[in-house]
Amino acid sequence: MSATCYVMTDKKSIIVYVDTGLQFAIAVALGIVLGYFLDSKLNTLPIFLVIGLLFGAAAGFLNIYRAVYPRSQKDSQKSGLDED
Repeated sequence: MSATCYVMTDKKSIIVYVDTGLQFAIAVALGIVLGYFLDSKLNTLPIFLVIGLLFGAAAGFLNIYRAVYPRSQKDSQKSGLDED
């Protein structure tokens, strides 16, 4: 039985996955940092930290959703966003 080595030759697809992961991580980290900053100023330690974590995770998942399911031209024309 030989070990199979899977090598991705398409570097562009790797970059897309790394970018999506970094966007999620940065959104969560930013939410945590802002929540901790508000908690330190208002002396309410866990409240805004948890709220920042939840908002950061929601923003990260929204970024992933938008990357996986991009809006088509037909959808943007229906909503009136693409008016020239």
